[in-house]
Amino acid sequence: YSTRPGTAALRLGTDPPEPVRLERLQRLLAHQAGIQEVRNRRWIGRETEVLVEAPSKMDPAKWSGRTPEYRVVNFNGSTEPGRLERVMVTGSSTFSLKGELSGGFA
Repeated sequence: YSTRPGTAALRLGTDPPEPVRLERLQRLLAHQAGIQEVRNRRWIGRETEVLVEAPSKMDPAKWSGRTPEYRVVNFNGSTEPGRLERVMVTGSSTFSLKGELSGGFA
C-alpha cells in the first residue's frame, strides 16, 4: 500500500518497518509466481499465434515473441522479427512459454 492522500493506507497509521515490508513483498511475489506458473502450464499442448519480436534473451539460438494475450513465447524455428507464426506450446515456466514453430500465417 501507499500512504498517499485519499488512500485507505493513510488511515492505518505509520508504515511497518522496512524488514516487515520486504518480507511481505517477498511472500506476495512468491504467491504470484505460483499463480503464474499454474496459468502458464495450461498453455502446454495448445497451438497459438505469435508475433515474432527478436532472438530470445535467454538463448539467442531461439526466437521470442508474444501471443495475442501478450504472453512471452520462446521457440525454435526459422523466422524473423515482425512475422506472425503458429507455435505449438511444449513447455512453460513462471514467466514465459516454450514452443516449437509449427507454421506461418498467410
